[in-house]
Amino acid sequence: MGNSPTVLIIDDNGSFVDSIVAAFNRKGIHALGCKIPSQIFKLSKREDFRFDLILLDMRLGYFRRGEALNASKVLPHLKTYSPASKVVVFTQNEISVEECVQCIQLGALGIIPKTGNIDDLVLIADVYQHIGDQNETREELIRGLWRLVCDSKEELKGQYLEMLMINIFESIPTFAVIGRNIQTNAGEIDILVRNDNQHDFWRLLESVQWVIECKNRGKSAQLTVLNQLQSLILTRGKLSRAGILVSFSSVTTGGKRRRDEIREHNQCHIFFLDRSNLQALIECRYDQRESYLRDLFSKQ
Repeated sequence: MGNSPTVLIIDDNGSFVDSIVAAFNRKGIHALGCKIPSQIFKLSKREDFRFDLILLDMRLGYFRRGEALNASKVLPHLKTYSPASKVVVFTQNEISVEECVQCIQLGALGIIPKTGNIDDLVLIADVYQHIGDQNETREELIRGLWRLVCDSKEELKGQYLEMLMINIFESIPTFAVIGRNIQTNAGEIDILVRNDNQHDFWRLLESVQWVIECKNRGKSAQLTVLNQLQSLILTRGKLSRAGILVSFSSVTTGGKRRRDEIREHNQCHIFFLDRSNLQALIECRYDQRESYLRDLFSKQ
């Protein structure tokens, strides 16, 4: 590939996408276009994003239910699954300073105008290696995802919650996300985390791998989810004896009772993270999150 990046253009204006892809290709730069921006959310593996440079339109149309889609909603997805890609937002319409700041906080390297001369946009490929050397911190991304989880409607809330948990566990020393959306004979594991911490609390649980289940559901679904989580944990064999249910709902009395039954009969430990716990975890310094979780879980 040399010094030329592989480029992805995301815009709901199909003719514009075709024009700029052709302009990149004329310069000998490999470029692909995405004309239905909502489809980006179906890509959730880093190998899906083999792009060095992503050009993202500020206004990206609507979801089927009429919810507006814009760059600030897509950026967390791109920066979670393609953290090495350099993302530049472009726009034709007037935008506010607040929108610009939000995009930059979420990882965009800058905001550039759509110009009448398509070839001018290709110039960004000539300088992409020299921009954004100081990427936004993961902490800013975590805070941005938390705002999106709290503000989003149902259609994206679940995905933002998963992305939030991926980044939180990646921020904790001795924890590492080693898999996502893993298919097993008991269903799909949302997030699989390895914990190498040697504190007695974690070590005595005898669980190197932790199964994380993120559910954007009401309290009534907790018993079903707990049974499912137990099955997912047991599919990991000797590697896993513990899991975490992440939900905005506080745990019910029935949920606590079922958790205790699972612990007693199967030596399988399930812990809860609800909305208030999540907020406290986010507000912790990254080097204090492990101790926060340890204290929280030891009381459960």
